[in-house]
Formats: sequence, structure tokens, C-alpha cells
Amino acid sequence: MIVCPHCGTAAEPGALFCRKCGHTVPQTDPAAWTPAPGPAVPWPAPPPGAIPPPPYLPSAPPVVIPAMDWIPPGLAGKAAHCPRCNSLISTAAVICPVCLAPLPSPAAGGGAGAPGR
Repeated sequence: MIVCPHCGTAAEPGALFCRKCGHTVPQTDPAAWTPAPGPAVPWPAPPPGAIPPPPYLPSAPPVVIPAMDWIPPGLAGKAAHCPRCNSLISTAAVICPVCLAPLPSPAAGGGAGAPGR
């Protein structure tokens, strides 16, 4: 007889879940389980003086990090760097979406703001 390991309710043959608690029911009777034949074989020890192989390190091309003030050519005039975290953000942003620092307005920062505004 198969019983729920969580609540002990007898399960109907072929049931996947317990009808009382809903937990998964084992598909074989635990009393019918047999241990693996024979003792476990230990992993052989390396011979004395053996050097283990180096860890696997995939060969990847080196990462080139651009300068902190670099702006992609397609975003020139449309993007700027946050003065606090140096994230690349829109020039229309009022706060940095990464660090939430308030950004200076273009007129206050000495930018090219329209004088009539």
C-alpha cells in the first residue's frame, strides 16, 4: 500500500497527488525499495606527485571597456552620463533611472538652453 509521506493518508493506486493534503505521492511502495547491490566503490586516489588538471576556463575574447565619458556615435546629443553613477542616460531625464540622483537642468548646468524659457 502506498501512503502519502506528508500526512500518512493511503493513496489510491496510480494517484499522483494525495487527496487529503495535495502533496506528491511516491509511485512505488517504499517498502518494496531495495538498496543498490554491493558496497559503493570509492573514487581512486591519484598517484603520488600527480598534478591535477587545471580548471576549465573557456577562451573568450577580451572585454574592451570604453572610456567613462564615451557616448556611442548614434546617441551623440541624445545621451549623457549621470554625474553621480556615470550611467549613460537620456539628456531629457530629470533623475537618473539607475541611482535616482536628481540631474541638473541643461540651463542650470551651463548647457545650450533656450534663453526665453
